[in-house]
Amino acid sequence: MRLFILPVLMAFLLVQPGVARAAESTDAGKVKELPPELLNLKTAPQEKKKERPRFVRPRHESDYMSVPEYDRLVRMAIQLRPANFEFGTLRSYYAQVPQYDPMGDAARREILNLAYAIQNDPDPVKRKEAFDKYGEMVSAHLANIDVVSQALVLAREDKIFGDPKFFDYMRRGLLRSIMRSGDGRNLVHAYDVMTLGEETALLRALQVKLIKTEPREAGGTYYNMHDVQDPQTHKTYTIFVNVTKPMDFLEYQRQNKETIFVIPRQ
Repeated sequence: MRLFILPVLMAFLLVQPGVARAAESTDAGKVKELPPELLNLKTAPQEKKKERPRFVRPRHESDYMSVPEYDRLVRMAIQLRPANFEFGTLRSYYAQVPQYDPMGDAARREILNLAYAIQNDPDPVKRKEAFDKYGEMVSAHLANIDVVSQALVLAREDKIFGDPKFFDYMRRGLLRSIMRSGDGRNLVHAYDVMTLGEETALLRALQVKLIKTEPREAGGTYYNMHDVQDPQTHKTYTIFVNVTKPMDFLEYQRQNKETIFVIPRQ
């Protein structure tokens, strides 16, 4: 199954007329920073079929509308950066697309490997290939807060990897959406996360001291009960986080051992 490619993000980061010039080696043997004219968000024609990306799970019926809708929302975020962007909807669709990575580890490792190749591979052809694949990976996982955070770090270090302000916009929006998904007082009002990284980011943003975590499952709903302490009042209370989306996927992976992801041992 062929994963969609987002030409708009290629315009934002990578693929536009003149990209071959951008991928030429400098005296230091690195890919040049993208010239400003490549940020005009014009769509470049796709002349050759892209290879099947890694980290793809078997597709099911719910993916039918999720892929084009995810594509549409990512394009909207890149082109317009609207203040009222539907980050929650983007996150929901991400949990249903084939490249969904609930842990974020595989996608982050891949973009780090590609970033290293872009800056250090002595072969200009391979640098160009890494340059293209980097944008594809970031676009495919733009709703994953761990991937966006990694892309932000790379963009701050070297603008060849994109506009840091854009990735900061995405990270803030994703986090805001997570924190508005519930209040965590009980299972009914639990925070709803699409990836395990969202849960980590949530607890960090709440600025609480984690005492212990008790995972639970009831009626097909997976949730974590976090006993936390307010560092200022020293009051102890429990935060409920619904982790059904990532845990359902990891359970699917456990039952289908031929797939790529592996559930980590606790």
